[in-house]
Amino acid sequence: MVLVWVLKPKYLEVSVVDFYGASPGQISKASAHVVDTAQYIEGLRVATETTATGLLNTGWLGPAAAKFRIAMNNWDASMRAVRTDLEGIADKMGVNSVVYSATDQDVQAGVGRVENLINVDVK
Repeated sequence: MVLVWVLKPKYLEVSVVDFYGASPGQISKASAHVVDTAQYIEGLRVATETTATGLLNTGWLGPAAAKFRIAMNNWDASMRAVRTDLEGIADKMGVNSVVYSATDQDVQAGVGRVENLINVDVK
C-alpha cells in the first residue's frame, strides 16, 4: 500500500474576494453606508424644502419668485431621484452580499471535494 499526500495547489485557494474584489461582509457594510447616505440626502432635501417653502410663503411674488419655485421643484425632484437610486443600489448590494456568500460557500465545498480526491490512498 502506498500513501500519496499532495499539497493543496495555489489555484485551489479560491474565494469570492478573488473574483469580485470584496467579501460579502464588506459588501454588506458598504450597503449600510449607502443607506446612511440616502437618509442623509433625504434629511438635506427636507430641510431645503422647508427653507424654500418658508421663503416663498413670505409674500415674495414676481418673476424671480416663480423662477426660484421652478428651480427648487426641479432640485427637489432630482434629490428624490438620487435618494431612490441610492436605495436601489443598497438593495442590490444586500442581495449580492447574500449571493456572494452562498457562492463562496459552494466554492469552498468544491475545493474540499477536490482536496479529498487529490489526497487519496493509492493501493
